[in-house]
Amino acid sequence: MTEKGRDFKHVFNSIIIWANKYLKSCKRTVCHEKCGKEIEMRYYCKNCDEYVDDLIIKELKVKNQ
Repeated sequence: MTEKGRDFKHVFNSIIIWANKYLKSCKRTVCHEKCGKEIEMRYYCKNCDEYVDDLIIKELKVKNQ
């Protein structure tokens, strides 16, 4: 699998978690391989070294190509 494919796995897993919560027809969830229990998705700020809930969407500056 490519690096892009491995990165997309996180997007796909978050969709499964959302579907499990809101769609009755969803028959899958994402679990911790070691213990088999469901996981939760959290956002982590490397700069502040903490998990965060206060998110904003910002426009990225265009890099010179």
